[in-house]
Amino acid sequence: MNPKAPYNFAQLAPQWWDPKGPMRVLHDLNPLRISWINLNLQKTNPSQSLKNLSLLDIGCGGGILAEPLARLGAQVTGIDPEKNLIQIAKNHAKNQKLPLSYLTHTAESYAKKSSQSFDIITCMEVIEHHPLPAQLIQSCHKLLKPGGLLLLSTLNRTPKAKILAVKVAENILNIIPKHTHNSELFLKPHELSHILRKNGLSPLAASGVTYSLKDLSWKLNPHNLSINYFLAAFRPHTLPNANK
Repeated sequence: MNPKAPYNFAQLAPQWWDPKGPMRVLHDLNPLRISWINLNLQKTNPSQSLKNLSLLDIGCGGGILAEPLARLGAQVTGIDPEKNLIQIAKNHAKNQKLPLSYLTHTAESYAKKSSQSFDIITCMEVIEHHPLPAQLIQSCHKLLKPGGLLLLSTLNRTPKAKILAVKVAENILNIIPKHTHNSELFLKPHELSHILRKNGLSPLAASGVTYSLKDLSWKLNPHNLSINYFLAAFRPHTLPNANK
């Protein structure tokens, strides 16, 4: 995660696991994120489950996504540059008796230590905080095994996203901490797909993520990527044509 991001997430470490606290949006999104991971895993290998797969959660924070993935049988490593958050994650996993590995690293620093190590990488709500997204994706490519799956989630750079995700969510509804996002760092889906291809990864699928006022839950919406969206990609066994 960008150490120069407008908001320092380490300030929220003591409240990270409060489902009604400042991280409640991530708690609420978790079931949908896990469904998206499983959906794309099935696309690459219909008989495959998360059990015993090596999985890296980049920007893991306090472990909100990492823990349920470990419960599903994945061998999870979580990395985050914030020491306070890594300590929160370690403590919570220990209390839950979950065998996770948490390390204080950025994707870039960890890629210098490890190569082609993971079947799956999750990078959720991270790239929109990074000033050099291509550098982050390059590290993901290095860390993925050939045939490995990368799952990203981020925000589209649209006026609608800027109004709803920043002005409304941060400043009116207060469901996201103020100054969390810099909308200039948001990426359009075609821009992110281009970065993936330039760095040897093949986009697999994309879907918008919308909030249903009917049942107060997050839904996949492949026809509306105008605000939040998920994007899946994989590392081919042979290098694809980056100019496509």
